[in-house]
Amino acid sequence: MTATVGDADLIGRVALTVPMTVACDAPSPGLVTFFQTVRVVVEQPAGKGIARATADIGNSYPALLFPCDGTATSLSVSVLADPTGPPFHGGKAVVRITLTSEAGTPFPFSPGSFMSPFERQTTVVGPTEVRLR
Repeated sequence: MTATVGDADLIGRVALTVPMTVACDAPSPGLVTFFQTVRVVVEQPAGKGIARATADIGNSYPALLFPCDGTATSLSVSVLADPTGPPFHGGKAVVRITLTSEAGTPFPFSPGSFMSPFERQTTVVGPTEVRLR
């Protein structure tokens, strides 16, 4: 699994839209991807503090976040600033992304359920410097 992150759009100094491109390898033969998560953490120096934002998204089979067939897929993740910290501003920031995709054997008597063997792909991208615009 691979991912790249692009410059983020800053909305009202408290929200960000973080674009990324994700490519996930196909699971082993006989396994089906059934769960995926994306975690995005953004940090930026702001005066004497650090503006921070974190978002976690996940989806289950059949409404997955991205296909696991080797093709690159574009995603955008919305992230809200921590309300106890300073707001974001235009300029440089650091982004870290963690992606996970899990696959398993379809359970024959319960559609949408999965059993072992299981397989997990995980990748961490960053910290990567991006521009907030």
